[in-house]
Amino acid sequence: MTTSERIVAPETYFGAAVNHDPVELYDKIGRPTPNKVPYAVSEVVSTQFYSDPVINHNFRLLSAGIRDSQAAFINAFTEHGHIDDRELANSIVTNDQTIATLSFLASHYENKIDRINTPRIASKYYKINETATAIMATDRLLDTSGARGCPHAKSEKDELPTKLFERFVRWSGTMAVELYFDYYRS
Repeated sequence: MTTSERIVAPETYFGAAVNHDPVELYDKIGRPTPNKVPYAVSEVVSTQFYSDPVINHNFRLLSAGIRDSQAAFINAFTEHGHIDDRELANSIVTNDQTIATLSFLASHYENKIDRINTPRIASKYYKINETATAIMATDRLLDTSGARGCPHAKSEKDELPTKLFERFVRWSGTMAVELYFDYYRS
């Protein structure tokens, strides 16, 4: 790290990310392919703190969080197969039960999340409920062994996610809806 770089707390960094309107930010980065979104968004957020994008711990955390939540939303939508309306998709990603499910998913360590988020097997762990209102964990996801993932997935006081985590899920979910309709439903 050069002397011109300053230390930014992860909470501040993620807070700066979720302060962007997700659809406007997705437009600003040129609506790239899903695999390019986490890096492109992280670059934009990084430039709020540094003169050039700095690939540091926060950059990698934000990229990983976007990648993981994006995969969970898109896997659930694709598996369901009948999410044809942006309004319905946005109501699913902002639902409190969806946030609780993503919180539970994010509380697992990264290698386990990568396995859980693998297309074609993700539905064994989470899926859209029968009423198409939320993403729900299945019984297979209830194994919490190795749960040492995102520290904001659960607050220190209780089992609920922190407010920042809730905002992040809603924010990344709204962007994932745009990705889904651009690349998976077109």
